[in-house]
Amino acid sequence: MKVRILSKIKINPISLILLTIVVMGLMGIPFAYFFDKKGYFYHFAYKLTDENSILISYLYTLYGFIVMFFLYYGLGLKRKINTYINKETIRFTKKHYELLWHASFALAFICFTFVFIQAGGMHPALAALKSDYSGIKVLRHSISLMVNMNIYNIGFKFFLPFNLIVALFFLRKRLFTLISLLLFALMSTFVLEKGPIVSVIILIVFFGMLTSEIPFRKLFQYGLLSMFLISVMYFLTRFATSIFTLFKLISERIFYGQISDLPVYFELFSKDKVPFSSLLPPYLANLLGQGGIKSASRLVMEFSNPEAVSQGTAGVANTFFIGEAYAVAGHIGAILSPFIVMANLTLLVYLLSAWKKNIFFVFLYAWFLFKTFEGTFGGISYFTFSGLHIILLCLFYYLLSYTFVENVKKLKKNRNIKQTM
Repeated sequence: MKVRILSKIKINPISLILLTIVVMGLMGIPFAYFFDKKGYFYHFAYKLTDENSILISYLYTLYGFIVMFFLYYGLGLKRKINTYINKETIRFTKKHYELLWHASFALAFICFTFVFIQAGGMHPALAALKSDYSGIKVLRHSISLMVNMNIYNIGFKFFLPFNLIVALFFLRKRLFTLISLLLFALMSTFVLEKGPIVSVIILIVFFGMLTSEIPFRKLFQYGLLSMFLISVMYFLTRFATSIFTLFKLISERIFYGQISDLPVYFELFSKDKVPFSSLLPPYLANLLGQGGIKSASRLVMEFSNPEAVSQGTAGVANTFFIGEAYAVAGHIGAILSPFIVMANLTLLVYLLSAWKKNIFFVFLYAWFLFKTFEGTFGGISYFTFSGLHIILLCLFYYLLSYTFVENVKKLKKNRNIKQTM
C-alpha cells in the first residue's frame, strides 16, 4: 500500500527544493534536541554564548519555508512548471545528438585536461590512495590553489552534465554512455570533495523532471545512488573508516550539515553587519574597488573553526540564504530574503517556460534551477544579480540554440530536395 502511494507522488524541481529545506533545515535542530543531546551541543550550542540564536535561526528558517511555499502556489509556479513538464520535447535526429555529444565531451575534456596539466599531471584520487587523512587534507588544499576552479566547474558542472544527458536520455548507446561515465569518474574525484558529485546528479535529476514526471520511488533511487557515490568519496578521502563512521557522517550531513552554522550568523552579526558589497560577484566588486572584502560565510568560518582556517584547509561556512541576508541587513534582510529568492525563481520559471522545449532549453532551465538549489543552501549572494545573469545568459543561449536548430532544418530541407530529385 505504501509503495503504491509513493509511486503516485509526483515531484518537480521547485518542490524538491522545498522538500530539501524541510529535511536539511527544519528537521535538524528538533532531531538533535530531542534525540541526540550530544549532537545538539556539538553542532549547535558549543559555538555560541547565547543559545537563543538557535531558536531564532530555526524560526527564520521555518518562516522562510512558509513564505516560499505559499508563493510557490500563489504565484502560479506549480501550475506553470507542471504545464511545461507535460509539453512534448522537440527531438533531433540521432546524428545531431551524436554531434552534440562529441562537442560537449570535447569541451568537458579540454577543461579536465587544462586542470590536469595545472596539477602537474597528477590525479589527486590516485595520490589519495597512498595518503592518510592529514595528507589528503593538505592535498585537497594544494589542488584548490594549483588549478583554476572556474575552468573545472564549467567543465564538470555544465559541459559534462550536458554530455551525460545526451548519452543517457537521447543517444542511449552503451559506448557513448560508458565514455561519458568514465570522464565523470575522473572529474568527480579530481578535487577530492563530495559536493560536486551530488551537484551533477541533482542537475541531471532536474533535467529528467522537466522532461517528464518522475515518481517519488525513482527519485528515491537517485538518492540511493548519490549516497553510494558519497560513501565512496568518504572512504577515499579517509573521512570514514568503517560503516559506523560512514553512517554517522552521512546522517550528520543530512540533519546538521546545512543548518549547523546558521545560529552563528545570528550571534556573530547581531551588532556588526557586513557591507552589501560582500554580496557582489567578484568581477563587479573589483570593478567598483570593493574587492578583498570578506564574505559573511568566510567570517563565520574564521569564527567557528579558526584552526582549520589557520591551516588553510577551511573554505566558507555556507548555510541557508537567510543567514547571509541577516549578516548584511539584520532582521529586515532575513524577512525579505525568501521574497528575493522567489522573485528570481518566478522570473526564471515564467521566462523559460515560454520557450520551445528542446534539449538546449530544458538543460538551461534545469541548470538555472540547479543554481537556485545551490543558492538556497549557499547564501543570498547567489540571488543578488542572478536576475540579470538569467536574462543575459538566456539571450546568448537562445542565439546558440537558434543557430543549431536552423542548421538542422536546413539539412532536413536539403535532404528532402535531394530525395525528390
